[in-house]
Amino acid sequence: MRYLFIISFLLFFSCKKDDENNEITLAAGYLYTFTLEFENFWNAEEFPNEYPENAVWGNFTGLTHRDDNNILLQDNTKASAEIASYAQTNDNTTLAQEILFLTSNTYNHIDVPAGEAFKKSFTFNFQTTADNPHITVVAKMIPSPDWFIVIRNINLNVLGLGGRINYFVPVYDMGVDSGESYIASGNTTESPISIKENYPLVNSNGQYEHIGIVTISYKTREEI
Repeated sequence: MRYLFIISFLLFFSCKKDDENNEITLAAGYLYTFTLEFENFWNAEEFPNEYPENAVWGNFTGLTHRDDNNILLQDNTKASAEIASYAQTNDNTTLAQEILFLTSNTYNHIDVPAGEAFKKSFTFNFQTTADNPHITVVAKMIPSPDWFIVIRNINLNVLGLGGRINYFVPVYDMGVDSGESYIASGNTTESPISIKENYPLVNSNGQYEHIGIVTISYKTREEI
């Protein structure tokens, strides 16, 4: 995944500095609130031959977690039954329930309806603690066969002093459908998860484009 980090540190007393490793981390004993904004670059004007008439986002579903050992997906492995269900039915209920089961409290769980269209931008707040300083979120690109945008394993510790981070968002093929276009779903498959680096992100000039950019910003913290 290619990252474009733009980090502006504000001097909030909201972090713990590990002097031995010279690292910044979130401080224990606090509930942190962050804002996530997804700016969508994909639109009918720039992608007239690839843009579906009924394009919508599925729910933004995910969790904050301890480290980069992501429980939602791993490269070159098959999609979980919960991801496959979301891909095949456009319904994230099974995935959301599994995340609730796997997480120990509501701070870790993210399930946000995105609305009925590919909005230019989409924003929501989420919360976490120092025990779970990474975030992973997926959202299906409906009506695609099994394509998702994936906000994956983002380290929130770097925001311990405040500020924000920005990075480009990749599109993943979850490998549960052989369809190669929005209007032509194929057969059920069990292929490995992979990043899509061509269709549907080639514009009318034949150039590859990122589907969007995510900004995660520090908002507040409170003692717990």
